[in-house]
Amino acid sequence: MTLRPWPWVCGGLLLVSLAGWAGVRRHPDWLAATLAESASPHPTATLPSKACRHALAAEDYVIDITGSDNRWQILYPGASQTIDSIGDAMARLELHVPEQRPIVLRLHSTDYVYTLELPHWELKEIAVPRLEFELRFHTTEAGRFDLVGDHLCGGVVETLQGALVVESPVQLCAWLDQSLPPERVVPPES
Repeated sequence: MTLRPWPWVCGGLLLVSLAGWAGVRRHPDWLAATLAESASPHPTATLPSKACRHALAAEDYVIDITGSDNRWQILYPGASQTIDSIGDAMARLELHVPEQRPIVLRLHSTDYVYTLELPHWELKEIAVPRLEFELRFHTTEAGRFDLVGDHLCGGVVETLQGALVVESPVQLCAWLDQSLPPERVVPPES
């Protein structure tokens, strides 16, 4: 199965990812192959949760992000509750996503107009109360990248700043399983 070109609209310009035109191919069973390559040879190692595997199997990895009270609330696929940027053992916002995948960040707000910027991808979008906006991009390599947040009603707010962590699906599932206890996960529909 070939990756189709992913169009993005930025500032009125239509951009098409080069990955689709360069003939990059994704294995038909990409998730199973990735998990098999990364599987630990230790018999006590645990496989990623069913909810995590289900979320990674979707074409786009979609995360809902809501600006509220000068912080970000993040709802990962398969989760029943948000992770808060100033709570839940997060000293600084870290948004974890899988590598080699199309990512969609759905932006919402409950009070102010916020902005979310990913300088590495040269993307910036707003979050407005009662409206939904999306940031779409494709991760290529693992690493930590700046995630710059702000609201349009004042100066820099530290709780809106953070990092985008791009990692392998196995590492992402391990982080999610640790960060989201079982009672905060919605079982996937079969």
